[in-house]
Amino acid sequence: MPYGVSYVLPIIVSCLIRLYQRELSGNLLKTILVENPEAHLHPASQSRLGIFLAQMVNNGLNIILETHSDHIINGIRIAIKRKDISNDKVLFNFFEQGDKVGQNTIRQIDIDEDGNLSDWPKGFFDQYENDLMDLM
Repeated sequence: MPYGVSYVLPIIVSCLIRLYQRELSGNLLKTILVENPEAHLHPASQSRLGIFLAQMVNNGLNIILETHSDHIINGIRIAIKRKDISNDKVLFNFFEQGDKVGQNTIRQIDIDEDGNLSDWPKGFFDQYENDLMDLM
């Protein structure tokens, strides 16, 4: 079994079990915390995982996701554009390091109905573009 599957399978199973428990008992343990689900996953799988997580939120789960993957973010944006989930059910926060200790800020990035982001802070998934500029 590839490493990525062993990392992501517990996330998928946890989501599906919670939805299944709701069907059985009417109760839903709503919140799932997910940290770096992109570990050892191919970019296409990361994108599909973003779509899956968005669909789970649309089915009643609350998911708090910490990621360093632009592919997962883009998967969520695709789910919004495809109307798999409403943009008002998704919130992105960007944690920005300040110049001095204690000056860190949290910037909320809103998403419109087409999956466009309201703001693209420096350091927010821009390494690909930065590398391309260096190559040019």
